[in-house]
Amino acid sequence: MNQKVKNPLNINKLAPVFAVENVQKTAEFYTKHLGFQLAFAVPNHDAVEETFENGKEYRYAMLKSGKLEIAFQRLDTFQNDIHFAKNQPIGASVSFYMDVDNIEDLYNRLKSENLEITELKTAWYGVLEFYLKDLNGYILGFAQPA
Repeated sequence: MNQKVKNPLNINKLAPVFAVENVQKTAEFYTKHLGFQLAFAVPNHDAVEETFENGKEYRYAMLKSGKLEIAFQRLDTFQNDIHFAKNQPIGASVSFYMDVDNIEDLYNRLKSENLEITELKTAWYGVLEFYLKDLNGYILGFAQPA
């Protein structure tokens, strides 16, 4: 099975979009616990805003941390936009694995915040890692060379 692809895909960036029940609460989790910054948010009327307003419903938000971008889209709009996502549960049977600096500091801080995390350990493939489950059930992996 050593076939060469005629026109290989050239991916310049990967920005995951998470389907969530509440965009603002999810974004606040990521900014508070993981240090992400809000790039923009989109309320129901499709305008782009730079901050969240309390009491307003949001359908989408983009967050950044360094070169990483992640987005959160309200579940009903996600399922309307992507028809084969209908009736799919949120959360994940996949993890989003990230290389970070100062993993021990990050681990200790998150552990002190009583979040759902695994133990920090050196994996069989030689990296120090742990996993965090966010408020929607998505699994985030954090790793640093041991």
